Amino acid sequence: MIHRKAKYQDIFTMKARFKLILGRRKNYPLNIELEVYKGIDCRVFIPTGVTLDSAKQWDANHQLIVRHDYAAPYNAMLNNMIKNIERVELEVENRGGVVTKDIIRKASVNTTSIDEINAFDKFSEYISKGKLKDPTIVTYMNHLATLHRYVDLLKGTKASKLYFREITLAFISDFNKFMQHSLAASTIFGANITIRNCISMAVKDGYMKTSPYDYYPLTEPKQEQKPSLTKEQLALLESITRDQLRDLASNENQLKKYECALDRFLFSCYTGLRISDNSSLLKSDVSHDTNGLVIQKIMQKTNEIVTLPLHILFDGKPQTIALKYLEDGSDRETLFPMVHVNNLRARLRKVFQLVGLPDSVTFHTARHTCASILAEKVDNPFVIKDVLGHCDINTSMRYISKSHKAAEKKLRHISWSADGSEPERNIMEVCQSLKEVCGSVGLSAAHTMVVLGTFMKDKDRYDLIRVWLESREVSSMTIRELNDKLQSLIATNE
Repeated sequence: MIHRKAKYQDIFTMKARFKLILGRRKNYPLNIELEVYKGIDCRVFIPTGVTLDSAKQWDANHQLIVRHDYAAPYNAMLNNMIKNIERVELEVENRGGVVTKDIIRKASVNTTSIDEINAFDKFSEYISKGKLKDPTIVTYMNHLATLHRYVDLLKGTKASKLYFREITLAFISDFNKFMQHSLAASTIFGANITIRNCISMAVKDGYMKTSPYDYYPLTEPKQEQKPSLTKEQLALLESITRDQLRDLASNENQLKKYECALDRFLFSCYTGLRISDNSSLLKSDVSHDTNGLVIQKIMQKTNEIVTLPLHILFDGKPQTIALKYLEDGSDRETLFPMVHVNNLRARLRKVFQLVGLPDSVTFHTARHTCASILAEKVDNPFVIKDVLGHCDINTSMRYISKSHKAAEKKLRHISWSADGSEPERNIMEVCQSLKEVCGSVGLSAAHTMVVLGTFMKDKDRYDLIRVWLESREVSSMTIRELNDKLQSLIATNE
């Protein structure tokens, strides 16, 4: 066999071997394929696109086409294909990369040197060919546009090219300084993640030796606390009258639009729907059961299915709004009239001004309001997860944590008495003691919040919870398992 001697050679150091094969698949006309061998784990058969009518037109010993009208150009083409693969092999290995099957296949059809490839073209290809949703692709392409603006400024020309050899640690560092002049920290972090992922794929494909991000650590910016309305602020919005809205509108048609904007915001306060799900909510998503209206909808952002009993949430307030638009006699498919999101936001800003809400309140505030009020009422992250359609329970836990902090502030100066004579320990001290117990048994912060949530619902069970934690292997439990066990513990000891 031609490759027997190379069987045990190192794939990373041996030189690729080439062999042109006629009619390997036994099909007519006979196809010529190029076998590229670079070790037992890297053997590729590449179709050349050249076919022959007879085996007599092929000289296997000299690897040449003979007795054919286009023998000379075909032989030259096959020779150039081999030379191009050899050139790419040399370039990749000089950069410290590994020649893979994919690199060989690409080299067979691409005659451009790596040093001549525009990195922007490759990055755009990586983004567009990834399994991403359209909004995510738009965001990533915007990050790429930011990089392009920096390169244009650096080179002093528009639509300039970026070569892989130019992407160094100093280049990434200067790019970040450029972004810091005009972009928010979260946007800078997102752009870095996008560029880093593109560079990682370029390293994998052999266009770069290493990624400069290996030496440029990224720190995710601390997220600011997202605003939510208090129950008092929500009550102010609910109390807005039609006459107050009439002051904002020039005619009856405008009045209906302001009414609809307020109804949609309140509906999301009661259901936790994002603006995208609020806008795309269909009448067919709303069904009747024996008790009232229920929504079943696939959320656009996460593809999670949520089931919302409108007759239960917030004492049936979202059901009242839904009935209003289900029974308005319109033949539209969506529950609420269609409106451009910018117009909706502009109307809401004027409505918020009526009751003195700050400018930081946006439509998404409604979702946080729903989660915050649920956290106060149910103190169970899994209920919040199911209602809001969170993919990660840790997202739901943030609202429980926030609710507990508010409760701690209110309870900090209260003395508790079990029998009316002897004061109990300060609630803050008890919580801190319980946190220390959780830490000693290896529970995470999220698990600890579940334990504290159970304790806050029944403060007489401190000793029971503490003894149970210390006597069980709780560190290996999931959050849901821990919550179920605690609830069962409390129920069986009532």
